[in-house]
Amino acid sequence: MMVNGQLEIYTFGRLAFRYGDQTWQQFRSDKSRGLLLYLALTKAHTQRRDVLVTLFWPEATTAAGRSNLRVALHDLRQRWKKLTGRPAADLFTANRKTVTLNADIIWCDALQLRQVVEQMQQHEHGELTQCATCIEKLSAAIDLMQGEWVPGFTFPIADEFNQWLFFRREELLQQTVHALEMVIAYHQAQRQSAETVTYLRQLLALDGWRETAWQQLFAALAAQGNFAGVEDAYAECRQFLEIQLGIAPAPETVAAYERAREKTADQPTTFSLPIHLTPFFGRSAEFTRLSQLTKKHRLVSLVGAGGVGKSRLATEFARQQHGRFADGVYFVSLVEIGRGAEEAVSEQICIAVANELNLELNPQASAEAQLRQHIETKSVLLLLDNWEHLINASAVASRIVRHAPNVVLLCTSREPLRESAEHVLRLYGLSRRASHGEQPDSVRLFLSRAEQRGQPFDHRDLSTISEICQLVRGVPLAIELAAAWVEHYTLPEIAQEIKNGIDFLDDGGDGRHASMRQLFMQSWQLLNNAQRRTLSALAVFHGTIERDAARAIADANPRLLAALVDKSLLRMLSPGQYRLHAMVREFSAEMQSDPPALHRAHATYFANLLTDHIPSSHFAPFPNAAHAILKRLPDLQAMWQWATATADIPLIEQIVSPLFVLYYRTGRFRQGKTLLETGNARLQTQFGIAMTQEQEIVIAKIATRLARFQSYCGDLTTAYATCTAALTTLQRFNLPNERLLAHLEMVDLHYHFGEFDKALEYATEQMRLAQLLEEPSAFSSACNTLGRVHNMLGNFDAADYYYQKSAALDRANNDQHGLAIKLGNLGRNAMSQGNRTQARRYLEESLTIRKQIAAPHRIASVQYVLGMLAIAEGNYAAAQTLHEEAIVGYTASNRLEAISLCYFGIGMAALGLNDFDTAKRQLQACLQDSLERGLTIRALQAVNGWADYCIALGETQRGVLLKQYVTNHTGSHGDTRKAALVYLEEHGQRSDVMVAKTWQELVSELLMADLSGA
Repeated sequence: MMVNGQLEIYTFGRLAFRYGDQTWQQFRSDKSRGLLLYLALTKAHTQRRDVLVTLFWPEATTAAGRSNLRVALHDLRQRWKKLTGRPAADLFTANRKTVTLNADIIWCDALQLRQVVEQMQQHEHGELTQCATCIEKLSAAIDLMQGEWVPGFTFPIADEFNQWLFFRREELLQQTVHALEMVIAYHQAQRQSAETVTYLRQLLALDGWRETAWQQLFAALAAQGNFAGVEDAYAECRQFLEIQLGIAPAPETVAAYERAREKTADQPTTFSLPIHLTPFFGRSAEFTRLSQLTKKHRLVSLVGAGGVGKSRLATEFARQQHGRFADGVYFVSLVEIGRGAEEAVSEQICIAVANELNLELNPQASAEAQLRQHIETKSVLLLLDNWEHLINASAVASRIVRHAPNVVLLCTSREPLRESAEHVLRLYGLSRRASHGEQPDSVRLFLSRAEQRGQPFDHRDLSTISEICQLVRGVPLAIELAAAWVEHYTLPEIAQEIKNGIDFLDDGGDGRHASMRQLFMQSWQLLNNAQRRTLSALAVFHGTIERDAARAIADANPRLLAALVDKSLLRMLSPGQYRLHAMVREFSAEMQSDPPALHRAHATYFANLLTDHIPSSHFAPFPNAAHAILKRLPDLQAMWQWATATADIPLIEQIVSPLFVLYYRTGRFRQGKTLLETGNARLQTQFGIAMTQEQEIVIAKIATRLARFQSYCGDLTTAYATCTAALTTLQRFNLPNERLLAHLEMVDLHYHFGEFDKALEYATEQMRLAQLLEEPSAFSSACNTLGRVHNMLGNFDAADYYYQKSAALDRANNDQHGLAIKLGNLGRNAMSQGNRTQARRYLEESLTIRKQIAAPHRIASVQYVLGMLAIAEGNYAAAQTLHEEAIVGYTASNRLEAISLCYFGIGMAALGLNDFDTAKRQLQACLQDSLERGLTIRALQAVNGWADYCIALGETQRGVLLKQYVTNHTGSHGDTRKAALVYLEEHGQRSDVMVAKTWQELVSELLMADLSGA
């Protein structure tokens, strides 16, 4: 089974490679594509290099062939990395003798059949033709194998590879034929003529001279009553045998045809279903489930919200069941039957069914009794459509199936019939995720309806179409109503209009399905008063609705919640957890009687929930159990938005600190920045220029935390302005606890700017405030901050003292999150002192803790330092991998300002491998990014890397000048200055020489350097 994060390889009908939503289109050559395909399809996934050279470059010398293979492998890795953002080494491992593809990240359609057969051999079942589980998997694998295998894919001078392609193609053909035979045997045993016909046609398309298959096809079509189909199939059979083999059908084939003709000629036409003029999409899983249910049970309800496609699915399913029911398949609409007393409604239902069956009723006798007598011996499928408004008469359905043992009732309704014999299948929106390289069913539906209106779209539009389908949760009617606007609106405009309100989804007509609002109003009218109050109150929720929260905020008891689930207006995700469709939420919110009271109750509940689970202090330990509250983020965001929109200062005071801690400690910097920015702007507008003291303090508290997020997102200049303004207010009103966080941010900012004296001033003041407050966690943070400042100043012994003190406090306080940070800093400091063994011990302990608390940006920071340690030890390949993994972690948590660290690390590792082009590109990227973000300290680190690069190329004088510049710049980190000084001293060069070039001149020269040389 394909899983997320795999490379998908499609080989039937075309050769295509996909990763997520992206297609891997660019390869160095077809041989690179062929190499990746070959590695994927060889069972062990490991191949000797000399074998690969012989397969793909037989014309080349041994040395040239090995070189070609090396280049192809390197190119595949680099393109994989660019496509996925994952480390290049994830794709395969290689040594001097072999290449091994990582099988865990590969999904290939050509491997599915083999894997399913292996699973079937291990599955415990009696006869295979009785095991629905195995046949379902086998059918899914067969469905993938449509079209020619890797069509047109051969190489002019690679006979062995072409031979492998030929034998692999034949092997797949035989596997497919054998699998089809097993599936056909299963459906024949189950008397499923529609499925039998489908798979027989697939088999004959592959192996048309099998006359036994033609004979089976005639019989299956006859079982469906399809006389024309039998005639057409026999004509096809004769034509194929005559053209391909020059023979006539065998006597057995002719006899099978005659038997089929006789059977179909005697069958009456009993097929009464609506005709649809538009294509039907998807629902394969629902088809399978309906087939299973209607074989085992005789009262089946297809239940879902209005517009979700119940009637269409039921109709399409019924259309395929004709061969199963000797006396026909009938569609009965109940929409025109009005509500009333149970007995009267039951009679009206039976009259509607009798009319479809062409049964003449005696008006003086019971319609139900006459109907039951008529169908008690018949084999019939009755599709009873739109039952939701007649639930009080549901017992008539049970009575019908009880007295007619061969009748199956398939009912569509917005809520279950609640009969003991009933089996329910819930229906939701169409799929919104791509599968096996195909567009989601919801997107395919939109494209089809748009094309009907003369508006075709291409791949560039798919992301917006996908967004539209997500907005309406894949509801088919909503998709069709949205697609109806493609002649008048652009796709982005359609998406925005849907966000603005459900009234956009209206075709202007007056039918039952003319608009989504009409559908919701129909469902609303079927609710009692208590259900209406509950549904409208639940609209205040924005994410998962927990049962306890629903009771506290919406006064919703379990019985009311269950009733709304039954009526397809509320979805139960798991016991005690529910969700409202966005469009249902919008409609229900309009029906709220007292919105302010509901929003206040919602905000109060989630404020208390937040403060119960998350510490208010940024410095306090962050419990692992606190991560559980992340699933409530949509409602926490709504709580913040309401609090700032109403300028509720006491509520903001209660939630701003724990909300910041939650986002900060879980690495959601970008989201936290956006949340605080919008709230801050909203309050600034409401408060105006002349603020009260209370208002100023609230703004300052928000700004202090906003600055932290701004700097972590790489916007250091804005962060400095934000934090400076906040600190001015906090000092004026003497708020030492709040100033602690502001001072920590100012230390970080001056550190990045290379202004170490100012950083030390703020760190010293942070320590004074922490001692004043007598808070252990704040004191630990202050020690850590002083350690960092002394490390950047090159005072490594002092840094070690403060780090050790901070780590001891965290161990005593059981603060694993804080301890992991201090251990990482101790590791960095040990590296600065040249103690690599001690550094590795600290770093690996830190990494273990960080993986346990699942903090991607924290893990990435240790991976970066471990990468630099690997460079110091000469293990450059390991260093590249560690830095590439760190980029993934930083990117995932939006720590974009830290990514340039990894550029530097990759560049220095490449330099160690004598890969000068990569080294230069990465060092340039580090310098460019550092300059754009104002990271002077890191820019100087990049300049020192450039010096090493110049020296490696033999441009020693230039390298020395760069190291002299780094040594004398006040913004150089202690490590960077030490590395430059060591080189200068070892090579007898002066360190006190002042370089004449300005900083701007120096960096401009480096950024403009030609990639072909220094």
